[in-house]
Amino acid sequence: MAAAAGAALRAASAAGMLIELNTGGLRKPVADTFPGRDLLAEAGALGIPIVFGSDAHRPGDVGHAFDRAAALAKAAGFDASWRISRDARELFA
Repeated sequence: MAAAAGAALRAASAAGMLIELNTGGLRKPVADTFPGRDLLAEAGALGIPIVFGSDAHRPGDVGHAFDRAAALAKAAGFDASWRISRDARELFA
């Protein structure tokens, strides 16, 4: 992992920020999530909370591959995720 990415993750952790695991790349030629496994594992090691996103531009893409994202997150050390709504963020175990 690049030093800049590590520094950004440490700053995000110190600021109490969440990281988004976005599945939009799974529908594109890159065929991977954003961020990838290494960065996600580092975020998990730092205890940064996670939220899922699908970069949906059509209704049918909402929640795309969240099952794969959940498995990837679990493998990276996450045991819960957050859901962000207009008024609050909620923890889901």
